[in-house]
Amino acid sequence: MSGEVVGFLAVLYTSQGLLDVIPNELKAHYRFTLLTDNEQVLAISSDRNTPKRAFSNQTSLDIGVLSPNLTLRIDTYPPPTNLTFRMLIGVVLGLSVFVIWSLWSVLKQMQVRQEAEASLRSETNFRSAMENSTPVGIRAHDMQKRIAYVNRAFCEMTGWTQKELIGLMPPFPFWPDSRRDELVEKMNRALKADVGTGKMGI
Repeated sequence: MSGEVVGFLAVLYTSQGLLDVIPNELKAHYRFTLLTDNEQVLAISSDRNTPKRAFSNQTSLDIGVLSPNLTLRIDTYPPPTNLTFRMLIGVVLGLSVFVIWSLWSVLKQMQVRQEAEASLRSETNFRSAMENSTPVGIRAHDMQKRIAYVNRAFCEMTGWTQKELIGLMPPFPFWPDSRRDELVEKMNRALKADVGTGKMGI
């Protein structure tokens, strides 16, 4: 142990063996490649391709005059983007917008429907008030000649109640016996002339 040189120890590594001594923790984030002067690949730490957005750097290795010049290129493996998570966020946002739009559309339709019902109710009340206040008797029939509506004046003229008159078929009991055939024929002509309205009055 005098410090004198008593011999030499030579260690032979293949080019791939040089890369194998790199810790796996580094090889998980970087790809190491040994290249010659003419860009010929001698060894590579992984066959996994690097994405387009990877960063690369290279440096020359001076390992002696008897050896060819080698270049070590290091390519990074960027952390993978969580595409599934982003897609899920996009789907959730899209569904939220659709639900909000659907609720707004339903509320708008309900508002229009309520306004239409209120207008129809007001019109119906006004018509009923007019029909009940007029001294003229009014009755309406469906296409089967059945009484569908009578106003108050008509009930007072015939002496029958609205409940008793609705649904009656001709000849009606309040018709004079001497004119029943005439009135039936008149109703038939009126139905043929007014077949497009769905209702008629006599």
